[in-house]
Amino acid sequence: MERLERQEQTAAAVKGQITGPFTLLAALKDENDQLALYDPRLRDVVVKTLALNAQWQVEQLSQFSLPVIIFIDEPALAGFGSSAFISVSAEDISTMLAEVASHIHRAGGLAGTHVCANTDWSLFFGSSLDVINFDAYTYFDRFALYRQDLVSFIERGGIVAWGIVPTMDPDNIKGENADSLVSRWRQQVEQLVGDDLSLETIFRQSIITPSCGCGTLTEPLAERVVQLTRQVSEQLRHKTGI
Repeated sequence: MERLERQEQTAAAVKGQITGPFTLLAALKDENDQLALYDPRLRDVVVKTLALNAQWQVEQLSQFSLPVIIFIDEPALAGFGSSAFISVSAEDISTMLAEVASHIHRAGGLAGTHVCANTDWSLFFGSSLDVINFDAYTYFDRFALYRQDLVSFIERGGIVAWGIVPTMDPDNIKGENADSLVSRWRQQVEQLVGDDLSLETIFRQSIITPSCGCGTLTEPLAERVVQLTRQVSEQLRHKTGI
């Protein structure tokens, strides 16, 4: 925020982030050692608190007169459908996400989500979310199984944030370069193109991102991830003229 206040760099948008309701509720327990996820009162409190936090972030970040995107981080949804969460329905998750997203929209922001691994992506495609961020470097094949849902999402104006720059394995971070990642991304996109989804549409409604966060990386590796992300994005914009 200090850099934006000093106008040291030109930004296309400003990003905020919160822990997603499912992920937080799956980590909290009550006095009886029961997950807060299964307590209706605690669930309501947590969801409303997160929604208000997200709304507050939009209000604070809007001072820079740039589009604001708040990402709802849901790493625990990689376990959705497993025996640990067998009693949690897709409707439960959709309802929680919708409440948070509605507060983000109310404040004038865009609502996005990120899952570190694979999940049931239909949870998001049919939601009111504006941006879906996934690990395209590792999990594209599974994401592509939801192609028809993806087409509908893009048709309504949704944006896909492609986590094409690796962050999990230092060898991959060191071994890849902008050219190899652009080639990888183009190969993935071409698998999705059809009569109902053009290459240009995908280009226009895509963002290039790291596959996940860089908090566990050394500073040099984190810097390389950021540099690769910028380089891949710049190459694609140059090649497509978008």
